[in-house]
Amino acid sequence: TTIYKDKIKLLCKFKQYVFRKGKKKKQVPIAKEIETDVNAPIDGYTASGKSSVGELLAKKLNYRFIDSGLFYCYIASNFSDLEEFRIILWLSNQQEENILTQVNQINNNQLISDELLIKVANNVNIRKAINKVIQEITKQKGYIVAGRDATFNILPDAEIKIFLTAEFNARVNRRIKQFNIKAFNNVWLEILKQDSSSSDLIKQAKKISQNIDTTYLELSE
Repeated sequence: TTIYKDKIKLLCKFKQYVFRKGKKKKQVPIAKEIETDVNAPIDGYTASGKSSVGELLAKKLNYRFIDSGLFYCYIASNFSDLEEFRIILWLSNQQEENILTQVNQINNNQLISDELLIKVANNVNIRKAINKVIQEITKQKGYIVAGRDATFNILPDAEIKIFLTAEFNARVNRRIKQFNIKAFNNVWLEILKQDSSSSDLIKQAKKISQNIDTTYLELSE
């Protein structure tokens, strides 16, 4: 069909774009021969544009978009006791459509306690349970998944893997605009902490993905 052909063209165009923007000396294929729908995880630094780019790309491809970070936000907002057993039981008992509907109700611009989010994200068993849910959902292909460690823990066998980066101050300014915050120093320190705590994950993701610097790029680019 025309829609399917357009989808293939766009994926190929995206593939070529990343090859142009990638700065690695030795380029690695970011996609196999595109004959069917694929999955594409988008990893990257905090405020590098993972969710915004992922959502836009999913719309253009008529794919479905999953923001893995919303799972952590939902749990931090609805399980204040952070009882591991209850959270994992809830994750395992949800139907695909039901769980996506629930987590998507979380506003990406909603401020949630960083302390709670860190506790949820640092719980290995909860993280594994979230990853398993997303892996089950994406078996049918045709998904863009944005999130930290999406390229190697959530979708390690994905056909396309992207890592977004941006200069530190650019990311701070984006986060300030996103949440309409005036306290520059607080945001600066928080992003610095997040970069530091996830440095190992970032290194892993960069090695297996094509890197795009979004510092001076508009979202449409």
